[in-house]
Amino acid sequence: MSRARLATGFVLALVGCASSVMVTVASTPSSRAGFPLRLGARLREAGRAECSFVRSAVDSWTGRPTQTRGRLILETPDRARLDFPSTGERVTLRGDGGEWLQPRLKQLVLLSATHASEARRWWQLLIDGSAPGIDVTRRPGRRLMFRSVAGAGPDSASLELDAAGMPTRLRVPDAGAWVEYRFSGWAFGRARGDSAFRQRAPASFERVELP
Repeated sequence: MSRARLATGFVLALVGCASSVMVTVASTPSSRAGFPLRLGARLREAGRAECSFVRSAVDSWTGRPTQTRGRLILETPDRARLDFPSTGERVTLRGDGGEWLQPRLKQLVLLSATHASEARRWWQLLIDGSAPGIDVTRRPGRRLMFRSVAGAGPDSASLELDAAGMPTRLRVPDAGAWVEYRFSGWAFGRARGDSAFRQRAPASFERVELP
């Protein structure tokens, strides 16, 4: 099996991570006064949002719990970037696709617009406050539940907010288990533009198109 094929599952998992995180960006309905999630509004005002996160999951091969630390950067209208300092991996996503840098395999994997389509569905929530096939329910304790009613997203996802309306914990289903993302240190600033969300293959790296 080729290195590119071995990497495919992990790349898609990272794209899925970005898509899930974009739920937190996109769910500020403009038409519902008092909606507790404020990240979308603040992102629109500033142009750029970033935070640190810790992803907790159970390794599918060993059954052991794992934690991965990273940094998430978001910009309007449709840009997301995830950096993983411990491995040097970097995922960039835009409306027209994106790239995944994998230093261990010396590859730059190219993602098409189709691969980013799930994230774009969540981006629509940022613009309209709703998206086809996704139900948003408020729960006590500053918690939101996201449920797919037409195969448009996760079967069930839970998002917890702090007193300022910023996301603190996201739980999403994954292969019969749960994956948890904890967010901290939200900061906002001026957008840096499209070039910060595009990657080129370093010398000696292979460019691979994700099937």
